[in-house]
Amino acid sequence: MAKRNAQDAAQTRALILAKAQELFARQGYAATSAREISAAAGVTVGAMFHHFQSKLDLFEKVFEALELQLDAQAKAASRPEFGLGTLETFLAGVRSSLDFAEQRDFHRIVFVEAPVVLGEDKWREVDSRLGLKTVMAGTRALMAEGLIADQPVKPVAILLLGAMNAAGFAIARGEEGIDKDALVEALRLLINGPKRRLS
Repeated sequence: MAKRNAQDAAQTRALILAKAQELFARQGYAATSAREISAAAGVTVGAMFHHFQSKLDLFEKVFEALELQLDAQAKAASRPEFGLGTLETFLAGVRSSLDFAEQRDFHRIVFVEAPVVLGEDKWREVDSRLGLKTVMAGTRALMAEGLIADQPVKPVAILLLGAMNAAGFAIARGEEGIDKDALVEALRLLINGPKRRLS
């Protein structure tokens, strides 16, 4: 019985998160009430706050869940067994991240709402905590291949993560002359220089 109760609680929590994500993506944080989220999930406000401390806590959990989904997609796209070289594998993960960042929910919640709702310091803390390890692993692989000079990994990974975040924000803003192909190619050139032409 305890196992069933735990399963029911987990399902309820997941449903609240899903409905909150839908509403935050469509309406934004400020325009979405706790009562509206609980009604969409089919629970009382009190039951919702049994799982989450506040609407702000719920928003933060939605934000973290989206960041984890992004990280998982990037890892899946950059698995070495896909047969790509080290740089192409790394760039496949970057491209996958940019693809995911274009999805409506991620775009609105992570790039538009979260920096305002949570503040930039909190946004960066969560983003680094959930994504930096993956970027560090990619950086180590690039160093092992000699594509990046051997040096302390974390500073380089922080710079690369910052570049990827800036790329995501540029796409979110719809900046003229910016697209995923151009951004991925720019990162390739930063890491490896111009492509060599075959004679």
